[in-house]
Amino acid sequence: MCRSILVQARTDASFVRETGDGRLMRVPAYFATPPVVVIKDGQGYDIDALQANLDHKVEQWNKRGSNFNIERVSRFVLSILDTPVWTTARLHVRSHAGLFGEEIMFSQCPKQR
Repeated sequence: MCRSILVQARTDASFVRETGDGRLMRVPAYFATPPVVVIKDGQGYDIDALQANLDHKVEQWNKRGSNFNIERVSRFVLSILDTPVWTTARLHVRSHAGLFGEEIMFSQCPKQR
């Protein structure tokens, strides 16, 4: 069985903008990347894709011209979970009473030579 890791980044940031009366308005924002499965057998993790994903989320958060700027990132967490690569599939088996589903597990690992 081959192993894999599940990688996800979460970040908390504060955004700031100047209001019409000269005061500063601070707003917290929270972002997370989608989890990515990385098979350890030679596949690398694309850290540039992680950065691009977070940059895109910040742009989407601020896209309506709110004039907020990132003041600081207060927390950045990179979660890495070591796990075997398994996927659930559903097989339909005919029985006396009709069809029923039975879940089986199979590996998505490349075959070892």
